[in-house]
Amino acid sequence: MENIYGFAEQLSIKKRIDNKIVISGLNNGNWVLSQIESIVLQEFNGGRDLEEILAILPGREVSIIKIYENFIDKGILVKNSARKIDLSAKWTLDEVFFELTKQCNLRCHHCYIPKEIEKKELGLEKWFQIVDSCKDLGVGLIKLTGGEAMLHPHFWDIVKYINKNGISMRLYTNGSCLNKKTVENLKTVGISEIQISLDGGTEETHDTFRNAPGNYKHILRTLPILIRFEIRVILSFTVTDYNVNEINLFIREARQFPNVKIVISPYINYHQTYQGDRFVDVSEETVEKLKECFENNKNIWSDKIKYSLSFSNRFIGYCGFGIYSLYIDSFGKIILCPLLGNIQLGTITDGIENIWENSKILMEYRSHTIADIEKCNTCKNVNVCKGGCRARAYFINGSILACDPVSCKMY
Repeated sequence: MENIYGFAEQLSIKKRIDNKIVISGLNNGNWVLSQIESIVLQEFNGGRDLEEILAILPGREVSIIKIYENFIDKGILVKNSARKIDLSAKWTLDEVFFELTKQCNLRCHHCYIPKEIEKKELGLEKWFQIVDSCKDLGVGLIKLTGGEAMLHPHFWDIVKYINKNGISMRLYTNGSCLNKKTVENLKTVGISEIQISLDGGTEETHDTFRNAPGNYKHILRTLPILIRFEIRVILSFTVTDYNVNEINLFIREARQFPNVKIVISPYINYHQTYQGDRFVDVSEETVEKLKECFENNKNIWSDKIKYSLSFSNRFIGYCGFGIYSLYIDSFGKIILCPLLGNIQLGTITDGIENIWENSKILMEYRSHTIADIEKCNTCKNVNVCKGGCRARAYFINGSILACDPVSCKMY
């Protein structure tokens, strides 16, 4: 049987440091192959045709043929391609946050962004160059955030360019700029998932928490429009002592809409200076309520961390920063996390690829595993928690290589 198929040129196919193969460029973010799918792909990459692969893997004919046909259907294998893939295991950059702007039209009590923004933010051409770098590195998902990302003067040009380069996008927004026209435009430019902040189960609580009269009702009016245009929605609830008693109201509201998932996260007290502030304190009682809520509502919880869970539990941090993800702020700083702005890896002038591969901070961080974190190294739930939030661990313990006590209580 003649091997007339090879790999599509527009796809990024990489082997991660944990030896799993990931494919991006299929308009669904990053696809992690199963063990048998990886074997089949590697054999094709080694020059074997289907008949030869079937011969060396007896007893798996049905599975292999199904995988082969799936690779063709998805456009991974195409006719008349001689492309070969470098499948040496590497630290692969798979997801990148684009903080398009720090500007925002809300004044939320818990926001970490300074009220006064003096520096000039990146313009259109700089963001185009960053997209080009992400394309070259095989990034599968760009997460657009802010501030309010949609306030960037060139927002639409940037997202069109990302879409043109075949990279999936998730938009993080406060919802204020969403209406029928903008939602239709978002669908047109390839944004298939949006995360909207909704921090209460009632209008009074949400609007007070976010200093945004009318925002709660506006979001609820927008949800049917997003669903009509088949855009997946994640409603994000930042929980504190102030709003914890409205978690169930929030979930009840979310369940009224198909194609809507939720994520509820305890607030990260990034300065540890707000003790006694009802808006941002997170007590042990609040964490217990959140834990109970999660156990009772898993079927509506977002699976957006499933990519993180595809990694071995020896890797630290469930968010993936430094392992497969980076954050680029609106001034061009490259950092691990927006809350850890003091741990700067470099700037876009240094080159994203150069920083990803050669940063001393990253190399030191990656040299550690979950076994190096006290308490985590004996915890049976570490495969889910992965040590928890690195920012919270840092603010409480002074080190990104410490356990996150809130996650300890959650799991």
